[in-house]
Amino acid sequence: MQPFSYEYGYLGFNLLVSALNSCLLERWNELDEARTLTTQVANATPQIVTSNTLASAVLTQFDVASSGGDCDWVLGWSSSPSGRHYAPLLLQSDISTLLNMLWDDRKSFLKAQSLTQSIHGSIGLAGLMFVFSRYLSRRRLNHYLGHPTKLHTKKHWLIN
Repeated sequence: MQPFSYEYGYLGFNLLVSALNSCLLERWNELDEARTLTTQVANATPQIVTSNTLASAVLTQFDVASSGGDCDWVLGWSSSPSGRHYAPLLLQSDISTLLNMLWDDRKSFLKAQSLTQSIHGSIGLAGLMFVFSRYLSRRRLNHYLGHPTKLHTKKHWLIN
């Protein structure tokens, strides 16, 4: 299957990423700030302002994770700092499917991304990369327990 070789496949992916980004910003209580900034920043599309707000929030969460804190609550995989448990934004099995789909059709995805980025600006992949990194972090335990997976190879390829 090569979903990114079709326009609707890439548009559907963009819709998924936009919805994910909005959900992440809402759970981090940053969505209202992003909306406000879109009206205050001159010469910037709402998409770019929202992407920048999301990227900043993702960096904050990576700092939380690197200091031993829990940032998986936003994905619904653990309880929030306030003790509230959210419904999962994406099931881990769906994340695996999406990661495999991107991997299998990476050439068409990168081509579509490069052709549309200059026209419309970035779709803001920080949220998706955050989800992938948290998913791979959880799966890393399987690798260390002697169950190597293709995910480790994919993570290595993406990083290097």
